Amino acid sequence: MVTFVGEHQSATLNEIRDHLISTGGPAISATHLSRLLADRCHLTLKRLHIEHERYNSAKTIQARPAWVRQFQVEMGSFDNAIFFDEAGFNLHSSRSVGCAPTGQRAQQTGRPADCKPNISLLVAIGKDGLYATDMVTGGWNSVSFVAFLNDRLFPDIAGQHRTPVMDNARFHHTGEVQEAVEQAGHRLCFLPPYSPWFNISEWVFSKIKPVVSCKELCDHNGLTNVIDSMLSTITANDCAGWLRETARWMIVAEHGHPLGPEHNASAALARHGLSDGLQVYFNSIFA
Repeated sequence: MVTFVGEHQSATLNEIRDHLISTGGPAISATHLSRLLADRCHLTLKRLHIEHERYNSAKTIQARPAWVRQFQVEMGSFDNAIFFDEAGFNLHSSRSVGCAPTGQRAQQTGRPADCKPNISLLVAIGKDGLYATDMVTGGWNSVSFVAFLNDRLFPDIAGQHRTPVMDNARFHHTGEVQEAVEQAGHRLCFLPPYSPWFNISEWVFSKIKPVVSCKELCDHNGLTNVIDSMLSTITANDCAGWLRETARWMIVAEHGHPLGPEHNASAALARHGLSDGLQVYFNSIFA
């Protein structure tokens, strides 16, 4: 049964029960089966995470160790890194589960019929906290991104020779972005494909989205106010913790393991027997 659930993680209780019966097991109720899975098999119901087929393909897994080694040689530590990413929000952002009396739906009422255009949040963040943020209606492109760099970020880090770290969004790779970064005296670094675990900006969005989803938002002003309020709570201590988590994932990747099956990097390190050298690695990467 454990093997079946491991291979069919979206299976319902009825499907698991049918498999159990078809393989010679007892005919038990769904309630009994649920308790059995939790108490004896340590299997619990979780939100299903959909993983892109390339996230942990052989090619992707092979590319990550080379990137980690290059990062260690060329950058040495996280001191000069500034991480970028974008995320979209709209008025229909909401929680996907809730509670209700037996026989009734769990409902969140009062939401506008029209979700309106997305609000796209862009953040630039490093070990000291947020360096710059901005929101646009719709999405970002090379023109608006270069304007963000030149107007919002680069004046505050002039002369520091930093390393902007970005994912592989198409507009990040344009000549205009490359030219803007180089003219400001910085060096651009792209993450390996399908590797959000190496970008601490992801944790910014993870902190904001649950709060947005629980608010009863009716217009863009309310949405942007919630986002701004949450951005103001992000501290250097948050960033230090996220960088440590990134460093843990880098160790997992450097040893050629897939990323993501475990809930956090510490669990992945323990699973693969990589926890012993963690402090030495931290000492080298946190200058």
